[in-house]
Amino acid sequence: MVIYHGGRRVADHPRLIDQRDGRITAPGHHPPLFRKPENTACEQERKLTAYHPDLDLYIRELKKRVRGRGMAQFRRLLNLKRSYPADAFLAAVQHALHYCLFDLNRLENLILERVAGDFFQLDQGGEWSCD
Repeated sequence: MVIYHGGRRVADHPRLIDQRDGRITAPGHHPPLFRKPENTACEQERKLTAYHPDLDLYIRELKKRVRGRGMAQFRRLLNLKRSYPADAFLAAVQHALHYCLFDLNRLENLILERVAGDFFQLDQGGEWSCD
């Protein structure tokens, strides 16, 4: 079967006989789709990896539990890393990894528990103030 478009030969394929709905696609016949392969890391994931082995493990486990490529979760995790002190962030990631906690709201609460005394002045009554 020879296919022409605008007077120009664009493809030729052998005929499929005795095959219902059979298809033949020649290599190079179709242009590549402009989609990234599923196994490539997004920009936020690349910025997070190779920082600490525990964080790399947390990212791998988080990736197993999210839908799609997890770009929103990695963006949020990168914001947490940038917003809080590194030691509190890593301690919370290690704690979350130990107990398999992959909810990023919970991870942020763990970080806040570790930095509470550093940023907020707590008085004896449990009230806090920003002095």
